[in-house]
Amino acid sequence: MVYSSWKYLPCADCGTSVLTRQCGRHDVLCKGCREERRRKKDELYNETRKRGSGEYRSIDKFAYLVEYDPDPIGGYPKGALINLECMQYMLLQTYMAFSVGTILKNMAGDRFEVCAKKKGGLRLKSI
Repeated sequence: MVYSSWKYLPCADCGTSVLTRQCGRHDVLCKGCREERRRKKDELYNETRKRGSGEYRSIDKFAYLVEYDPDPIGGYPKGALINLECMQYMLLQTYMAFSVGTILKNMAGDRFEVCAKKKGGLRLKSI
């Protein structure tokens, strides 16, 4: 990276002179303008970011939300989102990724409890 010597250049936003070694690759900004740009960028990011509960996220309409998991150590946290394809594999006898008694809710509001099958594997029982 090539640096030139120290010099005063005008701030790209407000025009005040700033002591810098930049060689023209980026805008020269004073401290106040740099913080203002960062604040505006963060506000824009927070407005477009999907966060919070299910109503704020972009979610699959066939996904399931975990409401309760009886396993406090290795279980899923409340609000974990699991899509339908993963759900089908997680209920198979080879995976059995849920604890018996886990309560799930689909996007239509129906609640299900994970139960064990007699021949192995897991199934969802409507509650």
